[in-house]
Amino acid sequence: MPFCSNCGKKLRDSDVFCYNCGHSVEEDKVTVSAVIPVEELPEPDHGVKIAEKLCEQFSMLEKVSKEISECERDLAEGSRSVTLPKYSAFRFFWKFLVIAGIEMLVINIIGAVIAIGSRDTSVSYVFDFIAIAVAAVILGCGGAHAKRKRDSYNSNIWHEEDANRQRLKELNGRLEELKRKQKRIMTELAGYNDIIPPHMRNSRQMEIVKQLIEAGRAGSLEDALKLCSFSI
Repeated sequence: MPFCSNCGKKLRDSDVFCYNCGHSVEEDKVTVSAVIPVEELPEPDHGVKIAEKLCEQFSMLEKVSKEISECERDLAEGSRSVTLPKYSAFRFFWKFLVIAGIEMLVINIIGAVIAIGSRDTSVSYVFDFIAIAVAAVILGCGGAHAKRKRDSYNSNIWHEEDANRQRLKELNGRLEELKRKQKRIMTELAGYNDIIPPHMRNSRQMEIVKQLIEAGRAGSLEDALKLCSFSI
């Protein structure tokens, strides 16, 4: 079975052009025949080069597939934290409600004691007014403080969410790029599916195939593949 003199791809006897690089097979036959008779030509051994190329491609495919799995895992984890829980103002405001309530109770008790001692009920109204006024000041200041604290905490969360969205966008872009690369490699390897069994389509097996050819234990890629298949 001939091989392309330009790229080393295995060809069928009936091929006129190399389906991998488009090189003219007939042109090679005419050129070579003019110098040496066809029957005296030694068959070129491209097995090692093809095995090296396959080993590199399968290794690259395995690396890309691993990166795709990692990207998909990171995307799944990142998608769960796109929207983070926010702080409410009440988380920082409730303590001021307690302070205002205690303040009103204390002032009202003082007013009641003074009113009883002076036997003047109008005094308690004055203390009620004072208690309400002080409580209003406490709640007003507390509300402003709680709002500032809420916005400060939530601002950090919003920044974290924006950074996470940007990271997810970059991961999606990287994932699409890796999938295109994976598809391209698989397309290049598809031409060998007829001769390489499924269980041998990995870099480790191709490295063994290359070593068999280099050691002279196999005369061609097909022989090395058969030898590996029998040994499994």
